[in-house]
Amino acid sequence: MTIRIRVHGIAGVVDLVDPLWLARYDPNAYDGRGDFDLSPRENEALIFPDFPSARDFAFQQPANHPFRKSDGKPNRPLSAFDLEFVHEKQPGSEGAPARPAPHSDREGK
Repeated sequence: MTIRIRVHGIAGVVDLVDPLWLARYDPNAYDGRGDFDLSPRENEALIFPDFPSARDFAFQQPANHPFRKSDGKPNRPLSAFDLEFVHEKQPGSEGAPARPAPHSDREGK
């Protein structure tokens, strides 16, 4: 399974009619305010191997400005946006067992 991040708008302020995909993100740009590129094309979106990796990337604190000056809370620039973490199954993974059943040498004993 892979994860992509879709942006729906600015949290509580603006909703995009057509959500966009997060294609690039640099949390250290603009003195810790961050910079990113969005794309209408899913194939240009950043891809993550799992949800924790995507979440940690999206909510990372800039190294050059880890805390907000106004209130001292963690600075996480992408938290200003409504994000959706979209799970995508790998082709051919439907119906396949997560792992083979364990083999026992004690069958019938």
